[in-house]
Parts: sequence; C-alpha cells; structure tokens
Amino acid sequence: MRWFAALLMATAVSAGAEDLETETFFEDFVAQRQHVAVLEARYMQRTVTPDEQLTAGGSILYVNPRRILFRYDEPELTYLIDEQRVFEYDADLAQVQIIGLGDNPQTEALFLGFESNLDRLEEAYEVAYFSPGEDECGDHGLRLRPLDPTDAYFEEVWIFLDGEDYVPCNIHVVNEDGSHVLIEISDYQVNVEIDPQETQIWVPEGTSIVPREGPIERAGPEGAWLPEPRYPHTPTQEDAEEGGEAAP
Repeated sequence: MRWFAALLMATAVSAGAEDLETETFFEDFVAQRQHVAVLEARYMQRTVTPDEQLTAGGSILYVNPRRILFRYDEPELTYLIDEQRVFEYDADLAQVQIIGLGDNPQTEALFLGFESNLDRLEEAYEVAYFSPGEDECGDHGLRLRPLDPTDAYFEEVWIFLDGEDYVPCNIHVVNEDGSHVLIEISDYQVNVEIDPQETQIWVPEGTSIVPREGPIERAGPEGAWLPEPRYPHTPTQEDAEEGGEAAP
C-alpha cells in the first residue's frame, strides 16, 4: 500500500532549554521558507512491514500555497493534495477519486513539512525540534505526535530538513501497526518556472471522476484537467507581518 493511502486509512525532546531551541527554530523556519513558491524533487519510498518491504519512486511538486503532487513512476499513481481535498488518480483503473478531508488540523501533516504555517500543525500535534545524527541527512528536524491519537494518521513522523531552505530531505513515518514508511527526497529545484497545468492532473477520455458527493462523471473526448490550476505565490513581507499566506 502506498504511503499516502496508509496515512489516509491508518495511518527525545526534553523540557527547559530545548523548549527555547524549538521556539527559536520555529521562528527561523518561517523566515527561511518565506521565499519558497515552487519546489520540485525526486523521492524514493520504502515501506517496511513485519511481512514485507516495498520500494517505489517518483516525483514531488509543491506549489505555495497548499498544493502538493506525488507522482509514482510505476504503477502510474498520482496523489494531489489541495487544501482540504485529495485527488487520487489510478491510471490502471482509469479512475480519479476525490476525497474530502474536512477542516481537521491533522491534515496539515499530509503536507509533510513543505508548508510554513506551524501554528496550524500545533493545533493537532506535539511539534518538537530535534538535531539529526551525523549519519542522517539535514541540519534540523521536526517530530510530530498526534495530541489526540484517536483516528490519527500515524503514531509519529520524523521530518529531516536541510539547512538552507528548510525543506525535507528525509521523512520517517511510524504507524501504530508497527509498519514504517521511509521517504528519501533528492534533486531539489526551488522556485523553478512551471506551467500552471503542471499543478493539475490530466486524465484521458473515459476516465471515471468520482466526486465527494454527486454522480460519477467521465472525462470527455479531450480528457480533463483536475482540479483548477494553482499559480505559485511567494509570501510578501506584508503577508509575513499579518501572520498568514495570501490566497492564490
């Protein structure tokens, strides 16, 4: 099962001085991430269960604000997370399923450290800073644990961040059933020019489109682009002072 489906279906920090370290890091994190409007990267995912180990690779496209696409190389699967919706496209099944997440702060974890709004994360998670070991990637780390473990997506997740743009290089998801999902992210390109259509999923004619509510539709003769395009936005200083991110 792919890592995102596992998250949807689940899925050594002390007090005192380290609390101050965490607070300082949060301030730096928001400042460093202000200029990241687009990020492209490759990833390799390893899913480890008591019975088997699965490996898959693909590409990531993050567009500020709040859209991220995970495209698997084989089989052809795409997960597009947009605000409170997930578009799951399976080319083999010729189907797009649209899943509503609701206004649940736990969904912030599905952006896996690409968003810069940590306040929203802290509504649902214990967010703690940690320093990666010498044999681990990155210069900084965030550990997330659900404040309410009931129906949580995971037991905990460790996000390893590089020291320049504070973008993830490794992600380690620990699930309650004892399985682990390890995601290695490489070949970063920050703020590259993209066509707005790259922020969408294109499906060919005849593909079933299964909405959250209402009847199933089918893509017409020219196929379909889903959902509406997202135009990258770099937060301005005014946005930062207001404590938010402008809408697309």
